[in-house]
Amino acid sequence: MGSMVLTCLKCQAQLRAPANFKGKKYRCAKCGNINTIGVAAAAVSPASTSPSGDVVVITPVEKIAPDDIVIVEDSGPIPKMEETISPSTAKAGPTAADAASAPGSSPESFGSSPGDESSASGGFKLPAASNLSVSSPPPSASSASTVEAPPSRAANDLAVLQMTMAAANKSSTRFLRWGFLLTLVPLIWHTFWGDSAGPEESAVRIAFEQKLNERLAQKPDIREALAKLDTDQSVDEGQAVSSQGVRSLQRLELWARAFDEGELVASLQEVAKRLDKGEKGDALDFAPVELLFMTEHSGLEPPPFLPEETWAHWGLGAVFAAAFLLYFCFAYPLGNATPVQLLGVGLFTGTLGILMLLTIQWLAKLSTLFRLRGRGLLVVIWLILVAIAFSYSAADDPENGFLLSFLGFTLGVGLLEELCKLLPVLRHYRGGGTLSWRGACVWGLVSGAGFGISEGIVYCSRYYNGSQTAGIYVVRFISCVAMHAAWAGTAAILMYRRREWLKGEMDWGDYVRALWPVILAPMILHGLYDTLLKLDMTPWALAVGTVSFILFTVLQEIEARKQASQAMGLLGLAPSGEPDFR
Repeated sequence: MGSMVLTCLKCQAQLRAPANFKGKKYRCAKCGNINTIGVAAAAVSPASTSPSGDVVVITPVEKIAPDDIVIVEDSGPIPKMEETISPSTAKAGPTAADAASAPGSSPESFGSSPGDESSASGGFKLPAASNLSVSSPPPSASSASTVEAPPSRAANDLAVLQMTMAAANKSSTRFLRWGFLLTLVPLIWHTFWGDSAGPEESAVRIAFEQKLNERLAQKPDIREALAKLDTDQSVDEGQAVSSQGVRSLQRLELWARAFDEGELVASLQEVAKRLDKGEKGDALDFAPVELLFMTEHSGLEPPPFLPEETWAHWGLGAVFAAAFLLYFCFAYPLGNATPVQLLGVGLFTGTLGILMLLTIQWLAKLSTLFRLRGRGLLVVIWLILVAIAFSYSAADDPENGFLLSFLGFTLGVGLLEELCKLLPVLRHYRGGGTLSWRGACVWGLVSGAGFGISEGIVYCSRYYNGSQTAGIYVVRFISCVAMHAAWAGTAAILMYRRREWLKGEMDWGDYVRALWPVILAPMILHGLYDTLLKLDMTPWALAVGTVSFILFTVLQEIEARKQASQAMGLLGLAPSGEPDFR
């Protein structure tokens, strides 16, 4: 029996081992490093000893010719391939156990490659061949192994690709995805026809007079006060507003008393006190307020969809939340996301995410009540909260024009809300998650929908119940929720593209550099949409909403085309990057 001469990979010591030790592990007696003999080398001289055991100790030798040396790399622990095979891909090729049982083969003859990672959809991990440099000629054909080689990683990726793209391109699901654009229909209807169906002003005045007379018949004191107000043309000297403005304010207060509007009476009294101090001057006009009051109490307007004191809007929110969740699960390929994950994401953003946002808003208002000086993290946080408070104030101030309103809505409302919706995806990738672009997309959609549903519930309780018809509820729970989902889906896909930026240790600057390209477009679109609504430029706001949907659709198409390009690369028809078909 001949022997072969090896070189330890770690200490470069020259070692001699029996030629029949092919495939065995050995420990270098000089440095203790464990190597594996992957192939046979040329025989040099008879071996005097024959060690036994799984790991043998081989001592160095002196003065061996360089041509007789075989450099053997350390292949590490022997991989247990049967543990990485999923049921869905078990038939894709022979397993490690099959290869080990074949004649002339052993598990050690397969070394793992550091770049190989198993697919999150269940694909198995294929180790690459051992990277050995051999000085002797290749073995003869008679000694070659008859084991069929395991499938390459490209073949495995291609199999996963076929299943994924088959699910992604079903005609039914593609049709359902186009249905997402239909969520704009309620907003389109409300923009162009929702406000045009109201009664004429003349009819409102006539109907209101009838309702008012019915009320005044039971309240003669208010009737006398109104009659005196209409005949008295005098006004106190030095009054800050015109006599017409004073009479309008007093008339509104008497109307509110006649219809038992206690809160409105208190509000009008506050306005009267400010007018006495000369805060607003002669420009104040109560005519639109009078018309609005008459319209609400004329009886010509349809009754409100929900009463003021009700919990029914919570039920509406639950119904639409379930509908959006089911729609996203059936219409969009989930990649390596699961319905349970989507449910958790939606619940998180719709509850804890909203609470976090409200807490930040409250702290921002609180920060304006005091001033901090100096340096340190606390001062930086205070400055950020003050900036947020200023942004919200600029957005809410009705006297601000387009520029200040846009800056307020973008840097305040848009920034915080889009970051709130991005939190689940951000936390996933920051923790080393492996969501594919499809998985990130549906996570973003569900997170945005959860936020939109919660916001709709808040708006219903504050503004809609007891005063609005069913149309505004449809717009709020369908069009607005879908728009929040589109913005969050856009940010999630962009976050997938920059997921590598979230690895390792990060400071605040690293987070800013990683997130600003992700959040910029949704934040601007969100702020612009709210600004245009505030300024009653609803057709332009609708155009911004349409652009938001188009951007989201284009990003999906770009990622799908990348996936198709990678598939062509696997087939050898075009170059491809690292495939991700999960």
